[in-house]
Amino acid sequence: MNFIVGDEIGLVKGLYFTVTITELNKIPKQEVKRWGQIDRKREVLKMCMNTGKEIKTLINGAQFSVARKDGSIQVMSVIDGAIIRDIKVYTPTTTTDKKKSLKVTSNLKGEQFIGVNCHDGIIYACTDTGKFFIIDAKKETPDIKIVNLKQDNLWCMKVHPTESNIFATGGEERELCIWDLNKMEKDDTENENSEDNYYKMEPIWIAKNVKHDFLNLRVPVWVTCMQWLDDNDTTKIVIGTGHHHIRVYDTKKARRPILSVEIGEYPIRSLSLNKDRSQVIFSDTLGTVTAVDIKTGKAIGTFKGFAGSVSDVWCHPEEDILATVALDRHLRVFSTLGKRPLLHKVYLKTRINCVLGDLTFVDTIVNNEENQEKEEKQEEDIWDNMKLVKDEKDKASKKRKLVSKEKSSNKKSK
Repeated sequence: MNFIVGDEIGLVKGLYFTVTITELNKIPKQEVKRWGQIDRKREVLKMCMNTGKEIKTLINGAQFSVARKDGSIQVMSVIDGAIIRDIKVYTPTTTTDKKKSLKVTSNLKGEQFIGVNCHDGIIYACTDTGKFFIIDAKKETPDIKIVNLKQDNLWCMKVHPTESNIFATGGEERELCIWDLNKMEKDDTENENSEDNYYKMEPIWIAKNVKHDFLNLRVPVWVTCMQWLDDNDTTKIVIGTGHHHIRVYDTKKARRPILSVEIGEYPIRSLSLNKDRSQVIFSDTLGTVTAVDIKTGKAIGTFKGFAGSVSDVWCHPEEDILATVALDRHLRVFSTLGKRPLLHKVYLKTRINCVLGDLTFVDTIVNNEENQEKEEKQEEDIWDNMKLVKDEKDKASKKRKLVSKEKSSNKKSK
């Protein structure tokens, strides 16, 4: 299995080791590859695997996209970390947040990426100031379209896995909104002197806040992370909030969540879904990773061993594997079955912001073992199906024994 992580000093690291539950003794030593140079201005904020028909090239293999703090997005190779595209999307400017942000930071902050996705060579990225970028990375000089969402204080953006024209956003005092890129229009008022690459749009669906609490007070809104529930359905989505809520929305049924559960006491940082989409696994700022049943909202169990806030979690869509990165600078790989044992733990020397799994990676060691087992079974089947061939000498000896037995029996009868 291959894992890719991005840290706060601008480095991207690739890790390789075999993830097996039953044969832990046969796992080789992990190999860590470091790509890039140390530069805190190019901190890795978000990453995504490139999907679609053109996810592989003959030379560079699978690709992934990296959104950095300086406003650039890089398309890199999974095999050797080669930079295929380096696109300058915007130039960050430090602004003063008029509202007192719930972040434990100063009021001076720069524009940052809150989400990135790449499908069929088209990169979709969004910043916390409400700028949505559509970038055609297939060209040598990429075309960039800018869509003004007219929202600020955004915290997360997620594009639908299959319907790339549908995406969702949410943030601090910003309700969950779902958008359709097919309904965007040109914005002539944005910049009259620039090229015709500015657009505007309105959300096709806006969530409604939950009812007031038992004191009849308004519940504050703070969407920190989200995930689409079904790859073939654009109406179901699960979110985590900064007020430790897990909420499930169905846009066909209601604007309010169909499930809202309060778990723990600390803000939720990231979440992911297990392979059968029956559990939501989320992390908070304390360092707790919990699995929740998506139908009942009950906590099923926790993953243990963390010594700091867990910044990102990633679940394998086809296997029972969970990967996490935390402020204690470790990558941990768990099994989501049984007692949720820890399979691997790697110290990476720097604070990690995000983690990805390479689904296109093929483990040659496992394949070689499987091929050897198949060959052994085939040889055994051949030997079992072979007929016994008897020599003529053996047949003659058996005839002699039969003749001698007949003579002895005749003598006894006389």
